[in-house]
Amino acid sequence: MLSLLELKHDRVSIDSASGEHKSLDFLKLNSLGQVPLLIDENTTIRDSQAILVYLARKCDRKDWLPLEAESMAEVMQWLSFAANEINSSLFIARLHFLFGMNFDWETAQQKGKQILQVMDDHLQE
Repeated sequence: MLSLLELKHDRVSIDSASGEHKSLDFLKLNSLGQVPLLIDENTTIRDSQAILVYLARKCDRKDWLPLEAESMAEVMQWLSFAANEINSSLFIARLHFLFGMNFDWETAQQKGKQILQVMDDHLQE
């Protein structure tokens, strides 16, 4: 989103595979020990959906976060979809295959295929 909004920014890579996101220094910034994290002057925001909303609103980008009730609800619906459905399916399957974490990956894959179909159907509209 920073690039899409053409905002100058510094990107700091965090090696979550090594647990850097759980280091004391990082936990001082985000007590949940999660990435992404946005620091904008005196404002620190965790959670990817909150970061997207913050950037769109700070830049007054109604094309990314409209103010009309129905349009805003649609954006919020998709942000929730990313946080819930995608996170509980595709992300879990990714954790299983990339990091060997033990999850019910068959269910995650099945749900992931369903989630991708929902997205494909929406994009075809």
